[in-house]
Amino acid sequence: MKTIFKPIQRIGLGVVGVVACVGLFSTSSVAIAITPAATSAVCTRLPTLAATNAAKINQRLDAMQLDFQKRLSNLASRIDVVDQKVATSRMSLTDKFDSKVSELKNETGVTPVQLAAIEIYEKNMKDAETARATAVDTARGNYRTDVLQKVTGHQAKLLQAALVFQRAIDAAFTKAQANCEESTATTILRTEVKAARNTFQGTQKADEDKLSIKQFAETRGVAIKTANTEFAKKTATATTTLKTELSKKIQS
Repeated sequence: MKTIFKPIQRIGLGVVGVVACVGLFSTSSVAIAITPAATSAVCTRLPTLAATNAAKINQRLDAMQLDFQKRLSNLASRIDVVDQKVATSRMSLTDKFDSKVSELKNETGVTPVQLAAIEIYEKNMKDAETARATAVDTARGNYRTDVLQKVTGHQAKLLQAALVFQRAIDAAFTKAQANCEESTATTILRTEVKAARNTFQGTQKADEDKLSIKQFAETRGVAIKTANTEFAKKTATATTTLKTELSKKIQS
């Protein structure tokens, strides 16, 4: 999950294009009375600049949504890998346990009482492991559900912010084109573009979703630790009881 909430910065490149285009207008010429020739040039160039920047922002939006899909796909793939490793590990441990129990049952001189004790031990241990696995799986499942909801919510928030940014830029250019003959047209355009950029970047830098992911992980960790502690207690009790029964064989 480390990279899930990596800031989606590519869409912000559209701002760079906008600012670069707006920067083509001389600020010194804006500060003084614009001549008819300069005004005509501004009015002529603005539609082209608006179309260019609109195309760039659309490209960034497409790239953002593809990136979102890729991140969700990667998340699902990592979950599958973890599940496969857990299943393999559990199967291996179960096989080893069954092998050890079989050795105990087949030892020479094992009495019926001791054999019954071994079977009780086997059942108690498997019940304890089942309880632990259920608790661990529940903790992991809750974590994954919470993370997926947070990730998709975060992506939706970023996409919405990008669309708001897009509309703000479109509106800024539309306004500038309508007022292109005014001396302040390009200054206002730059100001509005900067404001839209700052608003969008502020959304990108928000860390509350990252904090939530950390809290989800901590909750999962506590639940797994509790499950392991309970399993250890049950294991200790079952093992002590079995050792007591098996020691009677040695004492007899």
